Parts: sequence; C-alpha cells; structure tokens
Amino acid sequence: MAGVVWKTWLACLDVVFRRTSHSIHSLVLHCLQFTRDYCLSPNTIVVSPFVINVKWEFPPIGYTKINVDGSSLGCPSLAGIGGIVCDDHGRFICSFAESVGITFAYIAEALAVRQAPQLAFDRGFSHIILESDNLMIVNLLKRTTTVSPWRIAHIIDDCLTLSDLFPQTYFKHTFRQGNTVVDSLANFGTHSQASHFWDVNPPNFLSPFFIADLAGIFMPCSVSFGASLI
Repeated sequence: MAGVVWKTWLACLDVVFRRTSHSIHSLVLHCLQFTRDYCLSPNTIVVSPFVINVKWEFPPIGYTKINVDGSSLGCPSLAGIGGIVCDDHGRFICSFAESVGITFAYIAEALAVRQAPQLAFDRGFSHIILESDNLMIVNLLKRTTTVSPWRIAHIIDDCLTLSDLFPQTYFKHTFRQGNTVVDSLANFGTHSQASHFWDVNPPNFLSPFFIADLAGIFMPCSVSFGASLI
C-alpha cells in the first residue's frame, strides 16, 4: 500500500512542478506494475489474472515521443529492433527497423532504447519521452535500480550519456499491448537483412496499428497478482 501511495505522490509532483500529465488509467497501470514487481516476495506464486485495457498515450504538449522495441526469435537467435517517433498530436515524424544479428531479446530491447536518444539528437528534438515495454530497462534508465545485467550495462550507460544532452528526457514503461506499432517494426527488423528508415509516411504494414493508436483504441492486457507460498 505504501508503494502505491508513493507512486501517486510522485505523479502529483510531476503535475505541479514539471507540468506533465498523468491519466488515471496510466497511474493505475503503473501502480499495478509496481505492486507486482516490488511488493511480492520471492515466495510468491502468481494467481488470479484479470484483464485491463491499455492504449498508446499522446505525449504532453511540446514533447516528442519515441516508442521502441526489440525482438528475437530465440535465446539467442535472429533479432531486430524498431522505433517510431510522434509529436504531441500523434503525428508521424519517422520510424526505423533493422536487424541486430543473433542475440537475446533483452539485448535487442536495450539496443532499441539506445537508438532513441541518438535519433532525437540527430533530428534536433529537445523534450523527449522514451517509452518501452521492458520494465527492467526502463527502471535502469530511471535509476530506480542499479543492478544491470552485464551484457547490457554499457548500452544503458550509453543511453544515459546521450539522454543528458537534452533539457528534458522522461523514460516511461508501457505494457506490450500499448506498444504494438514498434513490436511490428521490431519483428520486421528481425526478418530483414538491411536497415530501414521512413521519414515521410509510416510503412504500409504499420497502418492498422498506427491508426488504432491515433484513435485511442484500448487493447486487453492480462495482469496477475500473487499469493504467498509461506
């Protein structure tokens, strides 16, 4: 309970001092995620799943949002990354997809995250929101945890160094159901033998997912709590 109150208080501070917006829906999602990841003991089994609705959220006015994702066909196997950049009206700015060879999914996701601030710097963005569905990586970027798997420690350090170049950078976690556009891009990159970049219109295969995001369509997401074994 204390953790949920703390997350709510942090959201209030963001609204007052940073003038960022937090919808009730997103706050509930993050409280649920916080409870699952930090409030359950190691002797806990996950039970009683239930379904919540998730959607892509527009960034605050003046911010550019970059969603990223990584994909791998195995552990390890062929892997790819993808990302999309949108403005505060949800308008398409650019997107990318590329293969990263043979590696693990979490390494691909870290590589995708590192692309975001580099792309933002090259395009001249100043206020960015970087969103990923990998909670471990997001927490490392937010410095709420410092225990980084050794294979991605240098990638996280690179991303933090690049992020310090911007006046405002926020790292956000979303559920996979709120990240369907870049999931599709990462899968495309996994099966591709080249790097792809689109800066006029998104590729045709993204259309159903991109339109759904703009329309604010909710996607069902299964969430579970736990029961102690002792």
